[in-house]
Amino acid sequence: MIMNKITALPVERDNYGYWTHPLYEQFCDGREVISPDEFNAWLEANGLEWKVSYLDDEEIDPDVDGCDISTWATRSASR
Repeated sequence: MIMNKITALPVERDNYGYWTHPLYEQFCDGREVISPDEFNAWLEANGLEWKVSYLDDEEIDPDVDGCDISTWATRSASR
């Protein structure tokens, strides 16, 4: 598999607030499941860490906003 190293890109979120890095989308290639070994190797090759951030403490209310997260103020993991 030829792998391009992921770099920061300008984020242009859709009308619901979602965005996916094109190289991540290319890596996933429409698959619903990726083995942990393959995913971890991809992360390591790109110098990335996997992190989960929950919106529990954010200003998004799923009961009000539904799947629309466009008001969510994202922050860079490097900050």
